[in-house]
Amino acid sequence: MKLTKSQLKEIIKGLIAEAEDTPEEPELKTDIPDSPFGPDLDQVVDELKVILKQWQKKEYRSDEMRWKSYYYDIAKLVKRIANNETN
Repeated sequence: MKLTKSQLKEIIKGLIAEAEDTPEEPELKTDIPDSPFGPDLDQVVDELKVILKQWQKKEYRSDEMRWKSYYYDIAKLVKRIANNETN
């Protein structure tokens, strides 16, 4: 089946009219946080207070052991916060 130029124009006009009658889809929101229940600042501060008390009481065999322990504790806290596992 061959289409004539006028038939093709009518089809295109119909498609344009149909598209104009179709309501536009709402724009999707892309700035939604991963979880609305992430830890708040007070929770993080409380966690840090606990860590500081532990550091204050703990005795270390060397400076190297001290900084490695500090690093491990902070890394563990960051991981827990990232996974939303704060107390």
